[in-house]
Amino acid sequence: MGLVHEFTDPLFSRSSEKAIVRLWTGHGRFRDIPVGYLISGDKGFDGTTGYYPNYNPVIHPAFLTGGNGAQFTEEQIDWNRKACEMRYTSEVVFSRVKRFGGLGGIVPRHHYHYLRDMWA
Repeated sequence: MGLVHEFTDPLFSRSSEKAIVRLWTGHGRFRDIPVGYLISGDKGFDGTTGYYPNYNPVIHPAFLTGGNGAQFTEEQIDWNRKACEMRYTSEVVFSRVKRFGGLGGIVPRHHYHYLRDMWA
């Protein structure tokens, strides 16, 4: 399921994040994201910068590569910490949505007073 900053309908599917971003930008979504704004996402959003109308950079945690027993480098650990700090508000909002009573039904918009002011 995907939730987007501009009050789009949740999309229930097994599509990848890349496919969803490509679909929505192809239909005019994300036009209002200003130039230079960072997009925070998980690893599924890797490589989606080119799909946004203003080529907004996508911040996500580093990938662990190297097979069994691999560990993050010190540089990757530092990057992951920064990426998580940037994603903190999005994660808090999502956890509150889940705590509200699940993602079923319709959640009245008045429960989210500042939703237009954030990019979750």
